[in-house]
Amino acid sequence: MVSKQEIIKIDGILTHIYQLGDPLLSSKSIVIIPGNPGLGGFYIPFGHELYNLFNENISILIISQAGHSPPLKYCFTLNEQIEHKIKTIEKLLPINNNHRLILIGHSIGAFMVLNMLDKFENRLERAFFLFPTIERMKESDAGKRFVRFYPILIYILPFICFIINLLFPFNWLKRKLISYYFSNSPLDDRSILIDTVLYDLLNPLTIKNLLQMANEEMSLVKQRNDQIIKRFINKITFYYGTNDHWVPNHIAKQMKQIYPKGDIIQYESNNRHYTISSQNSSSSKQDNTSLNNPNDKNSTSLSASKIKWFEAVRTVKQLNQLLNKHARVPTERREIKSADYMNLHFMVKKFYDTSVKIIPEAKNIVPEYPKWFEPFVMQWLNENDDMSMEYLHNALEKDRQTGFQQTSEHCLFSSSVVDVFTQLNQCHGIIKSLDLHDPIVIASYMQRFSITISKVLLAYANAIRRTFEHVGGEDHVCSILMNNIQQLRLNLEQLYEIMGGAQLDDETKFRLTELQKQLSDVLDELSAMFVKSIEPTIRQSIEEVYKQLQQIKGNQIGLGNNSGQQKGAEAMIVTKSLLDYLDQRLTFFAEQCEKTVLKRLLKELWKAVISDLEKVIVLPPFADSKNLLTIPAAKIEDAYRLLSGELGRDNDRSLTQKQCQILDRGLEDLKEFFHASGQGLKKNYLEKTLELQSLKYALSLYTQTTDSLIKTFVKTEKEQDRPAFEESFGEVSIQVDLFTHPGTGEHKVTVKVVAANGLKWRTTGMFRPYVELAICGPHLHDKKRKHSTKTKSNTWIPKYNETFHFLLGNEEEPDCYELNIAVKDYSFMREDRIIGLNVIKLTQVCEQGSWSSWIPLGSRINFDDTGLTILRILSHRTNDELAKEFVALKSARRHKEDV
Repeated sequence: MVSKQEIIKIDGILTHIYQLGDPLLSSKSIVIIPGNPGLGGFYIPFGHELYNLFNENISILIISQAGHSPPLKYCFTLNEQIEHKIKTIEKLLPINNNHRLILIGHSIGAFMVLNMLDKFENRLERAFFLFPTIERMKESDAGKRFVRFYPILIYILPFICFIINLLFPFNWLKRKLISYYFSNSPLDDRSILIDTVLYDLLNPLTIKNLLQMANEEMSLVKQRNDQIIKRFINKITFYYGTNDHWVPNHIAKQMKQIYPKGDIIQYESNNRHYTISSQNSSSSKQDNTSLNNPNDKNSTSLSASKIKWFEAVRTVKQLNQLLNKHARVPTERREIKSADYMNLHFMVKKFYDTSVKIIPEAKNIVPEYPKWFEPFVMQWLNENDDMSMEYLHNALEKDRQTGFQQTSEHCLFSSSVVDVFTQLNQCHGIIKSLDLHDPIVIASYMQRFSITISKVLLAYANAIRRTFEHVGGEDHVCSILMNNIQQLRLNLEQLYEIMGGAQLDDETKFRLTELQKQLSDVLDELSAMFVKSIEPTIRQSIEEVYKQLQQIKGNQIGLGNNSGQQKGAEAMIVTKSLLDYLDQRLTFFAEQCEKTVLKRLLKELWKAVISDLEKVIVLPPFADSKNLLTIPAAKIEDAYRLLSGELGRDNDRSLTQKQCQILDRGLEDLKEFFHASGQGLKKNYLEKTLELQSLKYALSLYTQTTDSLIKTFVKTEKEQDRPAFEESFGEVSIQVDLFTHPGTGEHKVTVKVVAANGLKWRTTGMFRPYVELAICGPHLHDKKRKHSTKTKSNTWIPKYNETFHFLLGNEEEPDCYELNIAVKDYSFMREDRIIGLNVIKLTQVCEQGSWSSWIPLGSRINFDDTGLTILRILSHRTNDELAKEFVALKSARRHKEDV
């Protein structure tokens, strides 16, 4: 064993280090960072035990705390100590990612290691925190006592050391006294421990430095660094004690609650915080001695089974060493194939079953050999990815060449699905035949295998999606492809149960569950693509519905006993062509599609039919609501042209109330058709679809009076003034007073236009701004609805001080009305230009009876989908002056400046 201790300089700092083994000949190094008092010599016995445990295939480096060993006058801070350890590791150990590091920190050394993890992230194999003081040291029992007595200890303890050195001036005498204390330690380690106490611990400088470090620990080690712990939790092992006054018991319990998956151990032994190295070392040696010396007085005579047990242990240890050596070779440089490693795995399994498992001492013991083969099984699984993908491509190519034919008369899917899962099931069968009992190893393999499953099935789904895009119109092939995705989902569910189902680890369950959702989304996507491909024929059928609907004359169905029958009969005539088309389609779906696929196609078909009914019949086809904002001038004919769909329709398609009733009755027939006496979609689903709700709402609006629609618009559009706040083109000072007659209940609105300010308008001619007021709401057809101020010439801050009155009647409350404000530029030769717009809700005035403010001017009025629907319906009422006026007001926008 290569062993040395020396004092070297690290950035000019004298540092005491201990090394076991040669790091240049090892693939891993263990680095031990001591706790306070920071003397590496105390950890030598612990290092020897670790070195022997790894059979000399590792190097060990113990780094003393700077300024503690050897003692120095300068006291280093915790941050300086951390930087010192990093530089020591970088100087003494190989700097490459292939050389792995195992970091061990004891007490405050654990705090230092925690803050070093980022630096060595790529090289870190594992970190062990022994009795870690990484949080709230000041709150511990020992911490409270230390803080209380520190002002005294900092002077007394160095003085006591001085007195001891004065009373015992000869080292041989002190050595003899110290050796008595370490009389129970192994002979090989005793001299190192004695020298550590003699030359370091009994030095007043060391005492001063360790006390000052402890004092800094009290102030600096407060909050646990959860950010780093979360990142490295899978690579950290925490060891807590039950008799540790620097780390209270509840800390370990709390850590287990915060990190339930973390490796957090709490020993029930009596080991104290500062005895981790010596007591663990000695106990390990005692355990090792009793194993290697079975004839000890505490052991009985050897039985035949024990002899066989020791022979088996010796054999598997040799195998472990061999496999560890192979595992250190990078995968791409291994000369032995992964299949050969798998064969060896099965041979070892057979040896274990026939020669080891039958020994009484082996009962109830989980075998360790599967862990040794883990790197090689992982290699095999990685290579299996490529094999599975190649198998997938071959299966798909064969399927394409045969035109995706059904595998049999009763199977509605093609052969590629079967081929893909044959490969995956074979792979799982091999893993299962390893007969693993270690849950950690099982979880590791299942996690890796689940990645393969996801990769293969998503690749298959993407290939089917791409194929689907090129076979549009081939209904039979499309059905087979959708059935393939559904069969993929069913086979995945079966494989999930075979792998363990609910007993699988959380990561594997999550990945396979997400995969199932992704495949479900693909099936939904294909269903939507298929229905979209037949949508032109759906629209043709709906055009026939409209033609039949136009044959319905009159405006109202009577209220007699036969009115319901009449409505039903007429609805059957209107929807016959559509129902015949749907019946033909659904008959084909039922014959060619799996039941789950059929249900999804029904859902997509229902949404398409209802949506097209709204677009083709109920509301005029309006390609883009944003076109409304591009009207160059706010003329009523321009607004009507866009809103009524004149761009895409050859005539007005307004519906009478009777036609709306017939169409509503036809919707009930459609629901019954898609419900299919319980064999189709649930009525509750049909009723709750957004498409049906939108259509019914549009129908309900369609049958309402102009007054009712305007009232709905005023009550529901709450953000009409939003454009004015996004970009203002000036402002107007408005004062509004509301008076309700106590006798008649009629409402009177008095509006005073005070002034305008900061109008943003450029023109080449004379600028003559004026303010136009318009009241909007129900029951105003026989009342004056507009007023305008006088014009002001060539001023961008005009003063008006003009008052106007609006009479509203007593039919509705004032909150059903709003005041539209427009500032315009008057011209005798051309139409007036709009500078800015806004709306005042009378709800604001109702609360106090009087209201005044500066109103910003926007480029347009804002409204949502409901408002757009109302405007589109009103735009069809070409003979209704109130409707035309309201559409013009709401569709108006700021003109382009005449520059």
